[in-house]
Amino acid sequence: MEMALPAVKRRPPPASPAARPGRALVASLLLLGITLFIFPLSLHHPLTDPDEGLHAAIGQEMVERGEYLTPQLLARPFPDKPVFYFWALAGSLRVLGFSEPAVRAPGMVFGLLGAITTGLLAGTILGRRGGWLAGVFYATMALPVGLMQVPVHDLALVPFTNGALLAFWRAARSPRAAAVLAWSLAAGACLGLAIITKGLSGVAIVGLAHATVCLLERRLGLVVIFGGALALALAAAIAAPPFLAMEHAQPGYLHYYLFERHLLGLVTTTQRHGTAAWHYYLPVVLGGGLPWILYAPFSLAPFRPSARDDARDQRFGDATRLGWSLLLTGTLFLSLARSKLLTYALPLFPAIAVLASVAWLAWLERGGRQPSRWFARMPVVQASIGALILPAALVFAPAKYQVPHVAWVWGVALVIAGGWWTAARLAPGRLERAAALGAMLTAATLAVALAILVPLVATVTSARDLARTINRSGHFPSQLWMVEQRRGSLVFYLDPALRRGLTSDRILQLSSPQVPEHEPVPGTLVAVTVGDSARLAQYVPLEGQPFELAGHYRIYDGERLLHTRPIPSHPPHPVDDRAPPAADASRR
Repeated sequence: MEMALPAVKRRPPPASPAARPGRALVASLLLLGITLFIFPLSLHHPLTDPDEGLHAAIGQEMVERGEYLTPQLLARPFPDKPVFYFWALAGSLRVLGFSEPAVRAPGMVFGLLGAITTGLLAGTILGRRGGWLAGVFYATMALPVGLMQVPVHDLALVPFTNGALLAFWRAARSPRAAAVLAWSLAAGACLGLAIITKGLSGVAIVGLAHATVCLLERRLGLVVIFGGALALALAAAIAAPPFLAMEHAQPGYLHYYLFERHLLGLVTTTQRHGTAAWHYYLPVVLGGGLPWILYAPFSLAPFRPSARDDARDQRFGDATRLGWSLLLTGTLFLSLARSKLLTYALPLFPAIAVLASVAWLAWLERGGRQPSRWFARMPVVQASIGALILPAALVFAPAKYQVPHVAWVWGVALVIAGGWWTAARLAPGRLERAAALGAMLTAATLAVALAILVPLVATVTSARDLARTINRSGHFPSQLWMVEQRRGSLVFYLDPALRRGLTSDRILQLSSPQVPEHEPVPGTLVAVTVGDSARLAQYVPLEGQPFELAGHYRIYDGERLLHTRPIPSHPPHPVDDRAPPAADASRR
């Protein structure tokens, strides 16, 4: 009779260095997080136009008027954007005061939530390590990093589209009908919040990706379809009250926003941003997804360990199908729409993070061995991009925005470039040290750009100095004509006493050709930036005219400036915030 021996408990093999982040890497990632989400709030560079100043002024008016149902600017309803982001902005201004950090705090928060929800989406499929990778990848991609610095509604859209995708992914794989419907309701709640954040674009992007994955995996059963319909119904119920409130405040709003902005923006060129080429989003996705989009193609053929692991293969396959479905169908949908703007593509960038995390996770699970000759070259390409960011900014910013050169930053740029070269050399054999060095170099690049270059650019794209000059005068002119510029930051920086009771007919936004068509009332002032003066001089004689300098603005006496102007050949048509002049549209 054979005696059964007690089972010997085997210890799991020690984790490889790649699986155990060291202190240097953790400290570097912490430094990167501080630089991304906390350091920008310590800066007080002026709000820029058009978007940052405009949104700040609307949030400010919500707080001052105590009217939170409908966004307004200068007592006029603002129908171009839904209300959710303005609520967040108004809440930040109410708590932190009317300051630049208060305006930028919601963008930082939603940027962080975008990274967290991207990590949750990837982690649900790939596990904890894959989630951490995807979250870091999203937070350090070019376009998300850039947009985190300004208050744009698309930042708030990303957490909701990520949440809806995660809930739909769970719903399609739940074995019980009750679980399918519960997850579908969670997806519907996220979609409802997406609608009151940015309209119907998030619903379309999520719906296309979810349907594509279900078709590829043959999961499009009756319960899943019913769950999708239930999600849409809940989303509509959540979104209805704010939209109906806007319709009540401004009759015709629903026709304008849903028909003109959405339907006509989708199929015609009649709307703003409606003349871009069909391939507009290709460079946006490719350039905005750097550096991690370099690794996305390797997710198509995961380089797995030699021993077959069905669970690992399933994880890689699920994440790859979801990532490519979101990226390709979303890009196709946005490309077919006639109205295009780079911020519209932001909900697609979590897909790039998920795909890159598949490639990196497969690499790490091989113990850091390079899977292919092309993959081995990616760290060098990535390092080259990192090394060129600051030099490119130092060349581009002064040329485009007429800001002064900062000579010593070139020395910093060279040091950072050398660091990226070192990181590329370390990557094949010492991945953790290379990653830690890369995180520190990314933090250093962002810190220099935010502390040195961004304030210089912001100063010449803001009306803060113009507002301060008007504040010192103690009264607002009977009319102020802003030539080739938007009025958002001006309104935000005005003294409350001057802003109180101010209406849109006292601040006109005009293009240069429109200036000689208008009749100035007594006390009219004309404000034009130094850079736009040459354009205005083609239509109005500026030579020899006295002006007051307000930062980069010149302020002219409107009556004196236009007393010899030609008789207008057609009725004047001032520009409002819904239809910016051509100069503003091209600038955005």
